[in-house]
Amino acid sequence: MAICGAATVGPWTLDYDVETRRPLVEAMEVPSWGGGVIVADCAEEADARFIAEARAGWPHAIERALVAEAEVARLKRVIDEALESSEWGVYEDALKSVVRILREAAE
Repeated sequence: MAICGAATVGPWTLDYDVETRRPLVEAMEVPSWGGGVIVADCAEEADARFIAEARAGWPHAIERALVAEAEVARLKRVIDEALESSEWGVYEDALKSVVRILREAAE
């Protein structure tokens, strides 16, 4: 997340340089003469669009991944607790315990 936070503030938008007819990516929140500050000058429009959309998309995707990783860790702890509290002599009882606790945890 630090690398996302260190980048020029967004949102970034796709634009075109009228002189070179090349696609640009501008940070509109950072004023520059004629528009926002240019953060990328690209040969291809698809590259410029990717860069512009990545400014908002990557931080969002990283946040979602961090939340998902935390949930996986929580569910692993729930499974471990269920297995520790089950009767190890009866495998079926341990699985039923895990299923019950996971259902409760998911609610």
